[in-house]
Amino acid sequence: MEYSLQDRAGTLDAPVVARLYKGRVARIHRDGDPLEYPHLSAPANRQLRDEAGLQEIADQLQAPKPWVLLHPPDLISRGAKADVIGYVFGATIDGDCVVANFLALDPRADQAIADGVHELSPGYLSQLDARGYQRHIIVDHVALVPQGRCGPTCALRADCSGQIHCPCTSNLLGYNTGVVAEKPVQDGATQPPTGAVQVDNNKGIMDELQKQLAAALADAAKWKAQADQFEGELRTARAAIMSAEVATTNAQAALAAEKKLTAEAAQRAEQAVADAKHRAEQARLDAAAAVTESVKLLTEANRVLGDKDADGKPIDRTSMDDNQIRRAVIKHVDGLEFPPEKDPLFIAGVYTASLARFDAAAQSRADVRQALHQNRTAAVEASRAGGSPVLNADGATEDMETRERNAMIARTRR
Repeated sequence: MEYSLQDRAGTLDAPVVARLYKGRVARIHRDGDPLEYPHLSAPANRQLRDEAGLQEIADQLQAPKPWVLLHPPDLISRGAKADVIGYVFGATIDGDCVVANFLALDPRADQAIADGVHELSPGYLSQLDARGYQRHIIVDHVALVPQGRCGPTCALRADCSGQIHCPCTSNLLGYNTGVVAEKPVQDGATQPPTGAVQVDNNKGIMDELQKQLAAALADAAKWKAQADQFEGELRTARAAIMSAEVATTNAQAALAAEKKLTAEAAQRAEQAVADAKHRAEQARLDAAAAVTESVKLLTEANRVLGDKDADGKPIDRTSMDDNQIRRAVIKHVDGLEFPPEKDPLFIAGVYTASLARFDAAAQSRADVRQALHQNRTAAVEASRAGGSPVLNADGATEDMETRERNAMIARTRR
């Protein structure tokens, strides 16, 4: 049978048949007496609880919590299905234990208690501090179980009802007490479970119970509405967080793209600087080469045209451009003049040829002078040695210089 406090809110027009019990829900666990969790790894497998942890449980059980028959597979707050047999509320601290009220709303609770199932075990979440003590405890439910982790101390203590001198009755909180609705036990009906005192026709007690139950269920409805509101706010917050995460991811991607563009721009700037330096160096080299070429051209022009005027003064040709200098050399060597629009490359080609002819003629003249000198020397030596003079084609004596000049003229004409 599934049970929800919200489902029962506002349905108490008629009396509810119920029994009210009290029992120890939890106790302190010191070193040497830990809560054992064999399925967990150390250090979570041995947990401790002090007065602060006990108070947290008592505070949590001030409000109604589901009382279930055996633990469900998971927490009820997480959607686990449970056999709810009533609820627990109104917890207080009694020594080293938490004591609470248990309202049984399902016949299976009475039957389980009658069968000897008395121990109680809270289902909760908690965090462990550095010493292994439970902190931030959140109670989800309390289960009626055959054997709890706490041991027989945490139980309904309904095992000795009717015994006047039973130790259970000496507790100030009155363990093993209970009430039942205004309905006398009929002949042959099942007797109340062990540990529950039968009260017939006690309308005052039942009315008070009705008021407590109605108030508790109304509070449960209010807490359920608050929980729903908090859950909605949590969903909104999660959506906002997710949106922020998406925005952060997009911003990081944009930043990475911007960094990439910045790096590429810096690389391009470095390349531009390197190219500019290269062009500047090349321009410097080209300028130096141009100066060298201009100096060479002036040197060649002075060699052909002469570097002094008729009065012996130096001639300054630095105001002439290269094309003008070449034209002057061509005119001097070959007597040629070309129109101003003539291609400078053509002028440069003719200049090279003219310069070559000038140099060849100069070399020829040098060769003739050398030959004449050699012939004169030979003639003088021959004359001294009694040699014969040189004759021309007409049989006349021909001096060596004339002969060499005539030979040069003959070669030039060819």
